[in-house]
Amino acid sequence: MAGFDESALKRLEALVSKSKAGTKLPPTEALELKELKLLKSAAEIAKGRAEIAVAKRKIEDRE
Repeated sequence: MAGFDESALKRLEALVSKSKAGTKLPPTEALELKELKLLKSAAEIAKGRAEIAVAKRKIEDRE
């Protein structure tokens, strides 16, 4: 995913597991968790849009 690399994914997984362990995250980590979730969502949206653009081009090329 563009803009969301392997290290960000690992950090997101670590923060999610830490938050699910029942301990309240410090404000800085809670904010980082929200930011990483938003970045992941944005990357997934961008990937979807790119796939749509490729499909559109293929359809236009057939015509």
